[in-house]
Amino acid sequence: MKQYIYFLTLLSSLLFIGCGDNTTNSIVPDVTSIQINETNISLYSTDGTSYLSASATYTDSSVQDITNFVLWSSANPNIVTISNNALTSGLDNGGDTQVSISYDTFSDAQPVHVHKLTSYSVVYPDVNTTGTFDGFMALGNFDNNETNRTIINHIIWSADNGAVIEVKEDGNVSITFLTGDTNVTTTLFNETNTSSPIGPKSKIFTIN
Repeated sequence: MKQYIYFLTLLSSLLFIGCGDNTTNSIVPDVTSIQINETNISLYSTDGTSYLSASATYTDSSVQDITNFVLWSSANPNIVTISNNALTSGLDNGGDTQVSISYDTFSDAQPVHVHKLTSYSVVYPDVNTTGTFDGFMALGNFDNNETNRTIINHIIWSADNGAVIEVKEDGNVSITFLTGDTNVTTTLFNETNTSSPIGPKSKIFTIN
């Protein structure tokens, strides 16, 4: 009887030690900090979407990508908006703000500068018959002396006389024309003052 009790006691001890070893081996290192990988973030007010990334540092000094696991936010959505890690200029034409990430009790932020559009021009292809014509585009000049940069965002293309407009992701535009006079207009940032350098621009195409 004493030997049986001794055996059960020894078996219980071994099982306890084994469980303890498994617990020790399964320990996951803790996060010590998180960060936005990009610094000195800048974009142009009429650019398309750009993408940021984030990483975490752990107690074992390892670094892992956590871009899809943090909460992204913008301090001023009128200047930039961010959905997940997709960064886009806001409705304001230029400015300064910051984007932030948070995860559990950790956070990080980086400043963002958006270059202001100061003027623009429109490239018109030679249209002399009915049909679809490619090569329409708007080129912007900015407050950092960048010139002739293709305008992608915050521009509205419109045309009358039944013309059909296709705006592509790279900022190029194709328009299908019918017979008659067609007025093609571009509007940026809802600017309506035609004397403004970024005001609406129009051109009439006459097709007989």
